Amino acid sequence: MAWLKSRATNLGHILYFSVFKNGLLVIFSSHLGIMWEKQRRSLIAMVAISRSRTRY
Repeated sequence: MAWLKSRATNLGHILYFSVFKNGLLVIFSSHLGIMWEKQRRSLIAMVAISRSRTRY
């Protein structure tokens, strides 16, 4: 019975850790996505500005 309990506890720890790790990954990837989106927008704005400058 004690073996089963320790086994269940270990399983719980593994599950918790995997969920925690996946959560961190999701947060990290979404943060990276937001950063990339901001960078992309500023890059597009810069390109547009440089194009409008070279036009005149």
